[in-house]
Amino acid sequence: SVANPVDIPANVMQRQNGDFVRELLVRVFEHAGPDAIVIHVNVPVVLGYRHVDLLEILLNSTLAAASGRAHVVLALRSDGEPEIETAKARMRTQALARGIAVYDELGEAAGALAALAHYERTASNRR
Repeated sequence: SVANPVDIPANVMQRQNGDFVRELLVRVFEHAGPDAIVIHVNVPVVLGYRHVDLLEILLNSTLAAASGRAHVVLALRSDGEPEIETAKARMRTQALARGIAVYDELGEAAGALAALAHYERTASNRR
């Protein structure tokens, strides 16, 4: 289903070196045509897959699928443990380097996208 939300379990993300995620997201963009996509990462779960960089797979796959068609933002959920916070800071740096806005909670990401949508509607009405 391309209905909202699309939940991709962590163990599925690593399949086919991330190609599965990219193909899934391409289909989401083709069939649902979202204006934005929020990647919600449960950092403690993702860290359990130390043999593969799941965040890298998610970022690469999402950016390839979005390909300028949608805004991409990242929400990094953490439990506050020092090891998790260190990993979260590294993930934030990776995403920001790619031009992806990063938030700590889904609500913050949704609020930012709502403000952006309002700005885009206002700007297009001025033209």
